[in-house]
Amino acid sequence: MKKFWMLRSNAWLNAARDGFISLLPLTFLRVLAILIQQLPWPAYQRWMSQLLGNQWHAYFDQINNGINYLFGVVLAVFVAIHLSSRLPNFQDEKNLHALTVGLASLVAYVLLQYGAPSANGNLSAYALLLAVFVGILATELIHLTANATQRHFKRLPYDTEMMFYYAMRASLPVIAAGFIAFIVAQLFAGALSYPVAFSANMLSIVQSTGYGVWLLSALAALVNQGFWFLGLHGSMVLDAYFSNIFIPNFGQTGVWRPFMDCFVLIGGSGATWGLLIAIMLTCKGGAQLKVTKISILPAIFNINDILLYGLPIVLNPRYWLPFIGVPLVLTTVTIAAAQLGLITFNNAHVAWVTPPLISGWLLTDSWRGVAFQLFEIALSTLLYLPFVRRAEIERKHQQAIIFDQAKTALMNENHVRKSVTRQQGQVGIVARGLLADLRSDIKNKSLHIAYQPQHDEHGKVVGVEALLRWRHKNYGSLSPIVAVTLAEDSGDIHQLGLWMLEEACACKARWNAQGLQHLVTAVNVSPEQLKHPDFSALLLDCIQRYNLEPAEIEIEITESMAIPDTLKVQQTLQQLSDSGVRIAMDDFGMGYSSLLYLRRIQVHVIKIDGSITRDVLINETNADIIRAITALGKTQKVEVIAEYVETVEQRDALIEMGVNVLQGYLYSTPLSEADCVEYFKHHSKK
Repeated sequence: MKKFWMLRSNAWLNAARDGFISLLPLTFLRVLAILIQQLPWPAYQRWMSQLLGNQWHAYFDQINNGINYLFGVVLAVFVAIHLSSRLPNFQDEKNLHALTVGLASLVAYVLLQYGAPSANGNLSAYALLLAVFVGILATELIHLTANATQRHFKRLPYDTEMMFYYAMRASLPVIAAGFIAFIVAQLFAGALSYPVAFSANMLSIVQSTGYGVWLLSALAALVNQGFWFLGLHGSMVLDAYFSNIFIPNFGQTGVWRPFMDCFVLIGGSGATWGLLIAIMLTCKGGAQLKVTKISILPAIFNINDILLYGLPIVLNPRYWLPFIGVPLVLTTVTIAAAQLGLITFNNAHVAWVTPPLISGWLLTDSWRGVAFQLFEIALSTLLYLPFVRRAEIERKHQQAIIFDQAKTALMNENHVRKSVTRQQGQVGIVARGLLADLRSDIKNKSLHIAYQPQHDEHGKVVGVEALLRWRHKNYGSLSPIVAVTLAEDSGDIHQLGLWMLEEACACKARWNAQGLQHLVTAVNVSPEQLKHPDFSALLLDCIQRYNLEPAEIEIEITESMAIPDTLKVQQTLQQLSDSGVRIAMDDFGMGYSSLLYLRRIQVHVIKIDGSITRDVLINETNADIIRAITALGKTQKVEVIAEYVETVEQRDALIEMGVNVLQGYLYSTPLSEADCVEYFKHHSKK
């Protein structure tokens, strides 16, 4: 039971966090509206008053209030949808359950808002936390009734119109969620006044202790940070329920708001200028650094909604301690500095969006205020640093896991595969990121080609295979399969393939100038390239431009996906074959239709799949397959090449079985163009 509730609470927290993150576009809109309204530049404020009238601030108040309300409504729906995707009974019929929980949470949220008589007056103060609660409650309610409603509505005829069936399935849970929400609103309507009474009693008790400034300032920081961590606007909570603890001048028994805004919350709630600097010092890349760069400009004006929801800090267990603790530390040191006479406040009115350092000067009329703010930023940076470093280690570990999942999906050899770049979730995001990097590297010509020699049965070099090499800036050397799969999924395979043909032909021309015309260069070609209407013309033009003979180039058709069975593809291959270009069937023996392709296409070379040649000495079935392929090659007058030849015994066995050409680490690893020349010179004596 304990494990169940731990898993459930984790699902709730993650759903709430994902809901906040999903609404970042609304957050950006709110941040922009606040900045336009509050920009602390007198000339700008006068210009806006002249342009829009003296009441122009009220227009933006309406925008902010509308966004706050909309945020609560949509957040309830998004939390419900995210939670429904995490609960086991909702894995089937996802569209139905997303519709049901979204509608139920919307109904429950609106009825809770308007069902409680005192709710509307304090909308912004509690709307977001209420939205999270409603989203979770509605989803759990529907989760409990899902099986019952499914059994009941299975009695409908099987030819019932789909949308009517879904609407009927959703009706009972939505009705139940609405009634429960209304009842809850009536029962707990008076609870909204409890915090106000609590803060009034707290103020009277604290005033009698003589430590009112210390205790109430710490309470304000704790309330502000605690509610912000839950995703609720902490400053609005303070204004709505704890307004009686604020005082007009510093030094009285209470909290002076400019002191909190300018010396405790530097960069926004959580004193996040220190967090921004800690991230920039620690992270060399990744999501934390990206969000930080986006957050710098608003943080200058003490607005950090993007950082709170984008990093995220809200409901993030990695950051709860410094997010709450750092402002408490800054509260303590600032009050201590004021009471020791290190800084003196002038009780001036300074807008909360005034940038740090400027606000320090305005509130103290001294360089001391500026210097103390710099000290506080440095202190908050030091306090955040260990948490940032730990978060970065965890991020890199998680990134490695997701990257491995994406790489595995991209290297899936199943011929009927789904496009990885179109997948939802982190794997799809990583795949799309890799695709963007691949496109950039193709454009900047940052890819490379290595060449693996091929030897005949006497040991003489007869050709090479051109192999794509991609060294990623973050992940190092990646398998060519990853690059090819990305290019095939996105349609960039034509550009990548033409680049490889161009590079291979240029290299072959340079080798020819050194007397190596007898070598054949094999280049891998994806079946997708064969669909291009100008493929044969482009290849033959490339061969002609470098003064090559067509027989010097061999295209290896890989079965990364099914070879299109179209008249155009057959005409393309026939045109290339008639012109003298050699055509090889790569990975023969493993494709689901290798023999069919051999019948349809004029093939000059068969390359036996490495998974067969590797185990030829220990697997008699593999040996029989190779004998059958070589017999077929002899009958059809087709050259047979064996890949992955790694031992002398394996080589001798393959030659005895009838293999004509061998390729593998027994002879050489893939080499650079320059190393190939030295290799050819050495092996030309054989």
